[in-house]
Amino acid sequence: MDKRSCKVFVIPDYVINPQRYHNLPQSSIIYELIKESGYGVIKLPPQEISEESAEPWIDMATDMIEEYLKRRYLVAVIEIDHPKMRTWIKELMEMLEKRRAPKPKLIKISRTELERAEKILERIKTIS
Repeated sequence: MDKRSCKVFVIPDYVINPQRYHNLPQSSIIYELIKESGYGVIKLPPQEISEESAEPWIDMATDMIEEYLKRRYLVAVIEIDHPKMRTWIKELMEMLEKRRAPKPKLIKISRTELERAEKILERIKTIS
């Protein structure tokens, strides 16, 4: 059985592509911890994409979240709390609200937590 079964994180592009975000730590620690903890991922659009291009991507992510939650998957969203980063989390949550869909758990990770792997691992483990 796939060890990712029934556990999914929705993640901003930064988690997989930190090299694109020069104002944040250049570490893939969050992604590594998610994989090691046995979660699958749904990646949101990169911050530089236009709203028009992001909308179908967010719509598809919303469809997936709804389906996973119906099937009783554990679904959580990671938001990187940084004022200069567009993560598309707000738009995702608005779309879920508009559809009256259940909302996944939300984990906000601060800039200081990005530099402390043990703190992020603690936060990921609290979702299980």
